[in-house]
Amino acid sequence: MGPMLYWHDVALGTNRVTHSTGGEQHGPVLSARALAMAHLAMYDAYFGIAGGHNVYTPGLIAPAPGASKGAAIAAAAHFVLKALYPSQQPYLDGRLASAPTDMDHAANGKAYGRDIGAKLTLLRANDRHVGDGGYVANKHRPIIALTRTIPARASMRPTMAIWPKGSRFRLGLTSTPRRRLGQPSMTKP
Repeated sequence: MGPMLYWHDVALGTNRVTHSTGGEQHGPVLSARALAMAHLAMYDAYFGIAGGHNVYTPGLIAPAPGASKGAAIAAAAHFVLKALYPSQQPYLDGRLASAPTDMDHAANGKAYGRDIGAKLTLLRANDRHVGDGGYVANKHRPIIALTRTIPARASMRPTMAIWPKGSRFRLGLTSTPRRRLGQPSMTKP
């Protein structure tokens, strides 16, 4: 497993634990933000060394010649996840220790990855959060009722009717009437 997939798995595991325990970054908005930040850090770490694409985070130092991409990815993802999920620091530290990296020039890659993680975390520090009034949950969730008729071939089309005041809607499926077929002949033609 490459370092990108490894840290993707770590980020999903961290998100899963926080949803189970009610810890930091729970809920769809905050977990999406946390996963986006971790993946953006990995992207910047890889393409900052490999080149070929612009990086997102401004003001990055140039990586040392021959810096390890795997070590940079690990350090960047670890830094961002540790900043966003401080209660899971022991888990994240353990996953960093067992992360698959190429050990040649690992120190240079780690320094570059930590720089990316620190700058990205600082750059996104003023994002609006659930508690500061920037995110307001929709308290009027639509009630979806699925109705179904017997499908007739591929002519099944979804329809939607909006109820008064637009607060509820019903999703139904319509179909054209079935054609009745005659009894098949039991003799060979």
